Amino acid sequence: PVLSSLEPNDPRFNELIQKAFTGMCILVMPIVGFSLLGGDAMVALAGSRYRGGGLVLTLILCSVAFSCVQAVFGNALVTQGRQRRLLHVSASVLVLNGLVNLAAIPLLGARGAACTLVLSEVLSLILTVLVYRSVAPLPALHMPMRLLLALAALVLGSLVRFAFHDAVLAIAAALTVGVAMYLVALQLLHVLPGYMSRPLLSAARSIRPRGAL
Repeated sequence: PVLSSLEPNDPRFNELIQKAFTGMCILVMPIVGFSLLGGDAMVALAGSRYRGGGLVLTLILCSVAFSCVQAVFGNALVTQGRQRRLLHVSASVLVLNGLVNLAAIPLLGARGAACTLVLSEVLSLILTVLVYRSVAPLPALHMPMRLLLALAALVLGSLVRFAFHDAVLAIAAALTVGVAMYLVALQLLHVLPGYMSRPLLSAARSIRPRGAL
């Protein structure tokens, strides 16, 4: 609603898109990091005989990450009445997805379909960004090297899963420790912008044990 009341050349519009893009990049990094746990997640969910489906889960999670970033630009374009151009993007991606799947699924099965999904989401992101660039300036990547270091901390923390024999406990520990190390790294590297860190700190302070003053 706020964006729809602003023009693309308004500094406030660009500021809000920058914040949305930065926030989304920070939020999707754990999805990318935990996508590496596809095999372990399948074992925890369905048993060891389904470990082979781990690659499919990994690819699906990666496609979700691309889709989330694309949504920032797609929603911004809708607020500016550019939905017709987005329809052209969606139609192009749909045609490509169908054509590639005609070959990928018979050859590779579920893995082929998952690869096609990733390809489709990447293409959708690229085309949407190209359309957005013709409407407004693109936002900048926020501290990309530090964000990658925080992602590395998440992946390192997820290695704790090797300390557990039970698959469910292993994946639960990986998620818990991985997220904790990611958040700590974001804080230590000063990656979290104030408009994200302040609400988080406020929420954390509001959580008190029952009976605490």
